[in-house]
Amino acid sequence: MKHQHATSYRLVIGIGVLLLMGTGWTACRKAQQKAEQYGKRALRGLSDAERLAIENDLRVIADAIERYYGEQDRIPAGDMNALMSELVPAYLSRSIRSTQGYTIYYQSDGRHYVIGVPGPDGVKGTADDITIEGP
Repeated sequence: MKHQHATSYRLVIGIGVLLLMGTGWTACRKAQQKAEQYGKRALRGLSDAERLAIENDLRVIADAIERYYGEQDRIPAGDMNALMSELVPAYLSRSIRSTQGYTIYYQSDGRHYVIGVPGPDGVKGTADDITIEGP
């Protein structure tokens, strides 16, 4: 009798574990699908107003870079952290690191710059980004 109860108990636990694993896997897959859908919507799903706001914020930073260049005769080299440390507060009143929920990137070798927001692929520096380039 003890052996039958132990076997039944193991069977019930085994079925319970399988059910939990299946439920967990389903929940994980649904979460992954939602994340993929959000990523695909990213910039492709922007309204004209959102795209204009992103372009405007990038233009504000680009204008500050141009003023910096006019006074310093060079473009700030480095990444976004280096750029903001050079521009704020003399050329920008505040640090602008994101726009409409998207992180802004900056790349410069000191002679040429690119400032932008990654496009739908989520990778910076690809053809689908919204960017402004300087001299």
